[in-house]
Order: sequence, then C-alpha cells, then structure tokens
Amino acid sequence: MKRAGIAILLCLSLCGCSWRDAGDLSPVTAGAITRDNGAYLLTAELAVPNPDSAVPQSITVTGAADSIAQAIDNAGAGRDAQLYWSHARVLLLGTDILRSGMRETIRALTVSSEVRPSVRLCAVKNAQADTVLTTCASVSGDPPGFALGDSIDLAVKQSQAPDM
Repeated sequence: MKRAGIAILLCLSLCGCSWRDAGDLSPVTAGAITRDNGAYLLTAELAVPNPDSAVPQSITVTGAADSIAQAIDNAGAGRDAQLYWSHARVLLLGTDILRSGMRETIRALTVSSEVRPSVRLCAVKNAQADTVLTTCASVSGDPPGFALGDSIDLAVKQSQAPDM
C-alpha cells in the first residue's frame, strides 16, 4: 500500500499538469484582428461574471504587437485572469488582413493553442473589424460576441453564409 501511494505521488509530480481555477480565467466570446502600420491589433470581448445577474458582463481588451501570438498575450497583460479562448465563437478579420494575405494569420492561429480550430473566421468589409466587434449590441442580454456567433450560425444554417 505504501508503494502504491509513493507511485501515485511520483506520477502526479511528474505529469506536469497545472491546475487552473475557473476564477483564474477570463472567457473570450469573440475577437477581431486588424493591422495598423505593420502591427497586429487584437481586440477581444470577455464575458466577466456579474454577481448581481446570471448574465455575464461584457468588457473589451486590446493588444498590439508585431505578431498575432504576442498581440494575444498583450491583450491579456495586466489582467488578474488569463484569457481563455475556448468559448470564442467568431474571429473577425479586417480588410487590411485580407489584403496582405491570410497565410500568416491562419498559420499563427493554427500554431496557437489559445484559439480553438473551430472558431469561425469572418471577413469584415467596409468597416474596421474591431469597430464592428465593439459596437455590436445584444438583443438577448448575452454578451454581444455570443449573439454575433449565434447570428452567424443561423445564417450558415439558412444557407445565407458559407460554412468553410
């Protein structure tokens, strides 16, 4: 019995897993990526728990850098909680990203373990992607990023938008 206990402790200490409490994470509902003077600008909408309501509050954070990965890190800098991208449903791409080619952006997103592979990428035309994200309003009370994701899902189901 003593050997089994030692073996379990040894396995747990060597597994390299780290525990994160849900309070240490800030769920991202949606994001936008644009470029300005060669730098990537990432805007992320966060769902922050509201103690007075069952519906989370929505706040926006931004980060800028020469790479998308660093912009993601910079957007979360200074927060008590780590940005948690698993809940992100949509990522808006500005026309400046589309004009310069999406190869670098797609590569950076697939390499990053932060953003899930099933997030919907949407091109924004005739507006800045970050402006679209920050001016969206929710009619259901949910954070606007969730409402935007629901709208895009509905458009895909009704064959009004491509699902690629």
